Amino acid sequence: MNRGQVRIAVESGQVVAFSSWVVLNESAWEVDDLFVRPDLMRHGIGRRLVEEMAEAATSVGCVRLEVTANPQALGFYEKLGFVALGLVPTRFRPGVRMHRLLRL
Repeated sequence: MNRGQVRIAVESGQVVAFSSWVVLNESAWEVDDLFVRPDLMRHGIGRRLVEEMAEAATSVGCVRLEVTANPQALGFYEKLGFVALGLVPTRFRPGVRMHRLLRL
């Protein structure tokens, strides 16, 4: 079973974004990290990384992505089809627990 992956986005030989996930179980993956260089935000890079993650998850029968989102990222995840479930404590401040159902 896949225990997680890291993907990077490269522009002009420089890493400008990355994402990683962790396999929670056979039906759910957790978005562990998602970072886009601030000057390149709103260019679709983060969206592409999440969509690649969703495609990879679907290809192995996963039906759900989960994430604990920073409140500032709530709108981003909502645009990608994630639904807020509620606040959860994190190491730094409360986060918004979200999930996105995937089509098989």
